[in-house]
Amino acid sequence: MPRPPENVAANETLPAEPIDIPQGMLEPNCAVAGIVWSPDGAPAPGMQLSLVIHHGERWTEAARAVTEADGRFGIGKLDIIGKLDGWNNDATGFTPVPLQPGRYRLEVRPTPAQLKYAFTASEFELVEGLREENIQLRDYRNTEAVLYIQNSDGKAPRQIHVTWTARDGGFGGAEISRFDEEPAKGVNPTLRLGERRNTKPVRPDNIDPNKFLVKDVPQMAAVTFTVTQSNYTPSDPPTGEVTLDLSDGVLKEARLTFEPRSGDARTDNKGSSIISGQITHTFPDETLGATRISLAGPTARPQHMAKPDGSYEISGLLDGDYTVTFTNSKFGTPIERKVSVFGQTTLDIFVSTTAVSFNLITNGVDLVGAVLQAGSVSNPRMFYQAVTAEALNGMSYPDRCSLTPGTYIAELVIAGATLKGAGPDGKLRFTVAEGMSALTVDLEAVATGAGLNVRVLDEDGQGWAGGECRLVTREQFQRIENEATSGKTVDWSGTKLLRLDNLGGARADRIAPGEYMLLIWARSHDPKKWDRAEALSLQSGAKWNFTFRINVKQE
Repeated sequence: MPRPPENVAANETLPAEPIDIPQGMLEPNCAVAGIVWSPDGAPAPGMQLSLVIHHGERWTEAARAVTEADGRFGIGKLDIIGKLDGWNNDATGFTPVPLQPGRYRLEVRPTPAQLKYAFTASEFELVEGLREENIQLRDYRNTEAVLYIQNSDGKAPRQIHVTWTARDGGFGGAEISRFDEEPAKGVNPTLRLGERRNTKPVRPDNIDPNKFLVKDVPQMAAVTFTVTQSNYTPSDPPTGEVTLDLSDGVLKEARLTFEPRSGDARTDNKGSSIISGQITHTFPDETLGATRISLAGPTARPQHMAKPDGSYEISGLLDGDYTVTFTNSKFGTPIERKVSVFGQTTLDIFVSTTAVSFNLITNGVDLVGAVLQAGSVSNPRMFYQAVTAEALNGMSYPDRCSLTPGTYIAELVIAGATLKGAGPDGKLRFTVAEGMSALTVDLEAVATGAGLNVRVLDEDGQGWAGGECRLVTREQFQRIENEATSGKTVDWSGTKLLRLDNLGGARADRIAPGEYMLLIWARSHDPKKWDRAEALSLQSGAKWNFTFRINVKQE
């Protein structure tokens, strides 16, 4: 299947282009360089460094580096660091990221292969020119913690699993967005720089059944223990969570009480009832593929796989009302059914499909080599891709998708063009209705501008590192504003998120000309309370540069 060109990334926020320093902005004329030493006094090669800047009561990563074979590193302007004796500007330890004056913290993170070293940090002020900063590492150690766990229903804790996430106390790493959602159940969150994670079952003490010893935990500043009883599998499994400071190596204790919610089911609550059925469909290749089936009810079943022919059977259930969810990569959205189970119960489902084809109208836009792709809103996996061979109006693709009813997205991936009607994220929404045998989706290409550059400064001229912006259409803004003021969950789909770099800048490409609103978060960390909303009129063929100022302190 063709893939988008490597130099064109869909829905990507790019670093701001080098532009003239706006009037009043602090000149980014700082640099920091030095050597990282191991505990025995030898240079420490291959160490990960994260340089974070303090701004607006928050630490934000400004740059990363990896030490050379001789332990050296350098971050900042090339012409400043190049003045050091013996420094090689082509070395891998050099990171050419411009740095503005301010308060910084240099954090050294050993990789998993370097666990003999502990996290180390050094804090300082950067002013014009070069600062030399040498760092001495410390030895790394493991420790233990004791968890006392009890159930509010009086039953002894069973099948206890503990996931510990240890953070070294640093502030660098993958930035946490104001809009980050909690990871879906069963999906492990991505490790940030400076984090280590492990999951293991633990056994109760021989004398005290409520006492559990967790061994081999990193001796770090913040270790969060998330405890789950795997003999419960409801929609919200009973869990407990506690964070301990284990940096001093002293044995710490914590107490947790599980509070199962009403309707929670235990997997050891088994009955004699059975639910079975057949999944039929109209996919043209006659292949259904893997279908996952999950149950929520008196007896929980997190996942069951249907057979290749679509038949399934789930036994050992208590009588009662269940919600059955069928998930398949070919389904636009998961299919959910409610059923009352008593004895032998049958639940058959029929999956209707629509043959969907695409008709691309180029309007004279050069689309040679463009990639047209389509996917599901609920499942970001793109299941259809085609590469254009020539730029002709009325171009159509012989390939067809067989789609179930639902809402889908289409995207044209090429520099300088997008689809008419697409949101700022470059995606066009279309709907496949129930009962349609065939559907042709007309897509119209439009040329985009040369790029949008945004820079946000404070009243002192320092770039708002850690700030974020969202580009929305005027229609989206009206809806978003109503949802935010009424306390509803804000739907950010179709908008474009821009994360400001260490100089308060960001760039977005492939934005169609039109009338937009730019929402800016600097001081505020509440997604529903932006600091500023600016109306932007983006004209065709232009390069759009905007600079805004937001005070650090509340006005």
